[in-house]
Amino acid sequence: MKTALPRFQFLALSGLLFCLTSATSRAQNYQGNLDAANCSIIGGWAEDANNLGSSINVDIYDGSTFVTTAPANQYRSDVGYHAYTILTPSSLKNSQYHYIYVKYGGTNLLVPSSDQPLYCSSTSNGYQYYYSDNFSSIDPAAWSQNGTLSAGGSGLTSSATNGGSVISKAAIPDGTSMYEVKATLLLTSAGGGYYSLFLEGTSNALYGPAPSGSGYVMEVQSPNCNADASYCFAPLALSKIVNGSITSIGTSSFGIHTGSTIRLIYTSSNQIAGFVDNKFVFWAQDSSIGAGKPGVGVRGAPSGEGISRVDLGPHDGTAPNAVSATSIATAPFKDRVDMQWPGVPDDPNGIGVAFYIFVRNGVGIANLLQTTFTDLGLSAGTVYNDGLYVCDYHLNCATTAFNRACSMIANFVAQYAPKLCPSMPIRVLSTSGRVCR
Repeated sequence: MKTALPRFQFLALSGLLFCLTSATSRAQNYQGNLDAANCSIIGGWAEDANNLGSSINVDIYDGSTFVTTAPANQYRSDVGYHAYTILTPSSLKNSQYHYIYVKYGGTNLLVPSSDQPLYCSSTSNGYQYYYSDNFSSIDPAAWSQNGTLSAGGSGLTSSATNGGSVISKAAIPDGTSMYEVKATLLLTSAGGGYYSLFLEGTSNALYGPAPSGSGYVMEVQSPNCNADASYCFAPLALSKIVNGSITSIGTSSFGIHTGSTIRLIYTSSNQIAGFVDNKFVFWAQDSSIGAGKPGVGVRGAPSGEGISRVDLGPHDGTAPNAVSATSIATAPFKDRVDMQWPGVPDDPNGIGVAFYIFVRNGVGIANLLQTTFTDLGLSAGTVYNDGLYVCDYHLNCATTAFNRACSMIANFVAQYAPKLCPSMPIRVLSTSGRVCR
């Protein structure tokens, strides 16, 4: 369950200095999330934890303007019959910026992850996957099958030690070797099982004790789950197979759950990016394997577990919108600066904004999922030249020179703060950099 982060905002208005804080309110019996707000859909999940046998409604807003009410009664494997999805209304596709908020129906309580930016033209339909499959069966026209697999109510599964894989036969729409593969996991309290994604796979690519073929592979390995698989912990491995020989690229571990999505992307400059539930977990750069196809695999899965859905998507080569320099707010202290900026949308047909990167003096300091950051450990009398990158899931990034963003607000603080808050330490930002005083 996600929780909204408190926001800090620094405002200069009509000769007065305000420091405002706000936090998304949550009643104890409500939980949910706004998972997506793009040019295709607005959706997420919401429930009353004290009455899980019934569904509730959500109210969707464009800023303070009411858009519609939607029932949170659609089925999703991770939340049951508590999901909501609407097609993005045409009224929001007018080449203007919108900020989407969702409230629990009939209340003023915001669903976590509200305040998502949206920018769509009248013809925008959002990022579109070119092939999807829920594996009610294995279609031999769509997949090259290797090893031992079955399909049905648990999706794609295999209890065999070496398991099996399916590699796509579909052509990549743009004719390149860049694309993404995304899979949804179906897990139980039993845990266990191994679930893999393939990039640049040969038709016989298989990962396991007896590997074959070639390709890049990200595998979720034997998750350990609680009673309802709402929380599991699993090692992750990123590897490459070359003619049946496995080389490790990296390892990690991550919290997952039934319904988690795992995503692997091959993008420009031979970059490989891995995500779990939209969180960045792997990055690598390698070109030693020739062009191949995406795929998925399962091995050693307990009964009732598998890959319940796969989506194959084309390369997104367009960067998101940059953060406006004048929109970056700062709050200065003696040895730190608190920062906040409004979220920005991806391009109208983009895959979505994945993260922000804060850069100080040309060096990346932090990867951020939220639109707030506290820059710590700063030295008095030192000039800092900052940058802010906003990147999508295919690692296209737009940049903003951060020092320019704060000059106007900092000048106001320097002029008025000593009068209003005599004890307040002042930090001044100029067009040539950021200075701690």
